[in-house]
Amino acid sequence: MQHVLKFPFFFFIFITLRLYAYIPSEGNVTASYGLFLYKTNFSGNDQLPSSPWLGGVGFITDGDLNDQGSLEIALFHMNQIYYRNLNNRNLVEKTELVHISMGYRHWLTEKVSAGLSFYAAYSIGDYQTLHSDSNVDHEIDTSARDTTEYGLDSSLQTEIWANKENEAVTLDLRYSCSISNKENEKGDHYGAFLSYRRLIQEKKAPSESEKNPEDMIEPRFEKK
Repeated sequence: MQHVLKFPFFFFIFITLRLYAYIPSEGNVTASYGLFLYKTNFSGNDQLPSSPWLGGVGFITDGDLNDQGSLEIALFHMNQIYYRNLNNRNLVEKTELVHISMGYRHWLTEKVSAGLSFYAAYSIGDYQTLHSDSNVDHEIDTSARDTTEYGLDSSLQTEIWANKENEAVTLDLRYSCSISNKENEKGDHYGAFLSYRRLIQEKKAPSESEKNPEDMIEPRFEKK
């Protein structure tokens, strides 16, 4: 049994030691899509259990500014849960939303990068009340009822596999801090985004004529 448990660990070490790695370059564009596992940052209390893990999908596009950083746009489809307590009465609500962020990713090494983005989350469905003490949902609300939520996304990403065709599998650990939480509300969430990434646009190296425009000018005949 112990050998079975050790296998995933050694497999993870093997794939992280692959020699291939994506090298950012000005003008390159990459796209990633995959599975996002996340949960609201709520550890539970005497009245409520901790927040469950949920699953969603995500899509990220990075446009390289240089070999150090990239502009990043991300989109995640989620079912976000919000916890709020008022006068020792609890309200838990959930809503379906689209989480969109835009920011900057800095490459720390060839395989590890960190990102910081501003996000806006848009509700695309009716909210659901999962728990309400003494009909407290008629007195207060949560961000699940709001049309838009705002906040900051932080990210730490690493390649766990890559090949020479500029394809890779990445693991992105993310934390979203809401700046529009209501009083005594827990709406931040964190999770892991496992994705397939591919280079979809590569800046071509300039040809010799483009490097030396003067070479394209036909020489004039010299006067005898």
